[in-house]
Amino acid sequence: MQWRRVVLTLAAGAVGCAVNLLPVTVFGPVKVVFGSVLSLLIAIVYGPVYGLAAALIASTSTVRLWGHGYGVLTFGLEALVVGWLVAHRRQSPLWAELRFWAFPGLPLLIWIYLIHFDYPSPNGLAIVVKEPLNGLLAVMLAELLAWVGPVQRLLLGPEEATARRPLRAYLYHAFLLLATLPVALLAIVNGRAY
Repeated sequence: MQWRRVVLTLAAGAVGCAVNLLPVTVFGPVKVVFGSVLSLLIAIVYGPVYGLAAALIASTSTVRLWGHGYGVLTFGLEALVVGWLVAHRRQSPLWAELRFWAFPGLPLLIWIYLIHFDYPSPNGLAIVVKEPLNGLLAVMLAELLAWVGPVQRLLLGPEEATARRPLRAYLYHAFLLLATLPVALLAIVNGRAY
């Protein structure tokens, strides 16, 4: 079973790295990446250490994309904290993601982009706002994937796959996605028009 986790963690990191190379440009230097969905999926299912490993692999492409290594730091820390809060504190992944961005995520972003890099006002603020929204969308997709039958059987094996979730859980995730995806798409379209 241990080899399965290692192989799937490495595979999720590699696929996440490839997905990150296809960013969606919102405007200027602000790019949304989706490779963290896979590392957060690994963190939710396997725990913080595996999530950290997948995030470090997946986020290496952000060095080329953004020209600095702070993406490796933030995505790695995100997977570590969310995985730890889910595994050891038994918190929902969405609540764990919100706690990560409250502290240390958002203060770290403010230090990186507004103080260290001293980005111009609209770009720096847009990046600081975009990253938590990107993370919340990623964790919602990762949590939804974690409960999809075939994905669950792939990650855990048929013997460990849990029973079906109640209908209210699926409705909750559908509502969250339906509430956030249009807002995210409008922000991308509006940003490109800007």
